[in-house]
Amino acid sequence: MDEQLKVSLSTQRSVAKLVEVSLSTQRSVAKLVEVSLSTQRSMATLVEEVSKISKQLGGIQETLAKERRSKSSGKYQSYKDAGH
Repeated sequence: MDEQLKVSLSTQRSVAKLVEVSLSTQRSVAKLVEVSLSTQRSMATLVEEVSKISKQLGGIQETLAKERRSKSSGKYQSYKDAGH
């Protein structure tokens, strides 16, 4: 009977250790998920900022192109003005 009791206690300790390891693993996984979500939020913010900057640059390029076209249109005589 004592031998069965020892085995039972040993088994209970082993199960308790497995539960402890399982809980520790669950905490680690929860932490990884938390870090992953935080990283995803940071990445989403970064993508949003890059998108805003990209739109601003597009607007600047468009404005510069318009300015170049308006300046160059006044430099040269039109075909009609040249007497043709």
